[in-house]
Amino acid sequence: MNSEKDKIIKSSQGLFLKKGFAKTSMDDIAHTMQMSKKTIYKFFPSKDILLEQSIMAFMELNNQQMQIIIKSNDNAVIKAYKLFNFIGHIIIEVSNQFLLDLKNYNQDLWLVIDKLRVKYLKENLKKIIEQGKREEYFIDESSFIIINSFISTIRGIVNPEIILVKNISVERAFRVSVKILMNGILTSKGKKVFKSLNIGANK
Repeated sequence: MNSEKDKIIKSSQGLFLKKGFAKTSMDDIAHTMQMSKKTIYKFFPSKDILLEQSIMAFMELNNQQMQIIIKSNDNAVIKAYKLFNFIGHIIIEVSNQFLLDLKNYNQDLWLVIDKLRVKYLKENLKKIIEQGKREEYFIDESSFIIINSFISTIRGIVNPEIILVKNISVERAFRVSVKILMNGILTSKGKKVFKSLNIGANK
């Protein structure tokens, strides 16, 4: 990819995720990058196209980071902790306004994002769950049920519909939900490791 194009994508990502789509103009992006709008339009004919490419690049980068966690030599409990901690940081980056704008202005893109995140989560969680069973850190129950319980939690919380009706901290709701689910699938051996990470049930 063209390095100048990459820089535009990276810069616009930050603005879109923080301010939302509606409140981020091409002028804002040009000003932030100290370049002309003409240069931006050379690569991206419209703000919608720039939004789509920026968010797809954001999703792909996040999946690459999750792959690094999965391929590490850590045990499954630590991998799960790192994975969900990483997802928590992503949630912090994504403002409520951005999610609401997707609901109001670009539902098709939201459907694409949702489909991709489910795909990535299934692929990565399956590897962790299977490893955890082998290590006897996770209970010997259906991986399908466990994986879909986590995915349902993430989809249910990081969702424009929820934000519209609930005045809650998405980050807080996510972390509490994951902690509850983790304690539900861990064996006594796994819970000892989990508590050693300073995220035990009483915290």
